Amino acid sequence: MTSWHPSRALLLVLALGAIGGCAGGAGSTTTQARHSGGFITQLSAACRADAAATRRAPKTGVAQAAAQHRFIQTLLTLSPPHGLKPAFSRYVSALQRNLAAFERHDVATSERLATQIEHAAARLRRAGAAGC
Repeated sequence: MTSWHPSRALLLVLALGAIGGCAGGAGSTTTQARHSGGFITQLSAACRADAAATRRAPKTGVAQAAAQHRFIQTLLTLSPPHGLKPAFSRYVSALQRNLAAFERHDVATSERLATQIEHAAARLRRAGAAGC
């Protein structure tokens, strides 16, 4: 485990905000997106709300972690269609593990998880999830 330092904490707080909201582009509309429109609409709204909440929250570990916890809880209420279930499950699982790593002050694990989160988010964006 990497030693904990205040500057690393700020880096991790900012990474949590960027990853959690996945502030990306709108992505392309696909046939799958049209068939899973309700889920995609809900996921896009959740990602946008998370990005806004993360920006508004104080830049402290506690506040950013609380914002990410709320985002994960919102995601857990969503029901992805069959075709998006694997990517969505990977996304949520990686977010949960990242939050746990953050709370343990495990910067190395959090940095490693950032790639997994981005890959899963990219798949969701390709399906039409804007803001993720």
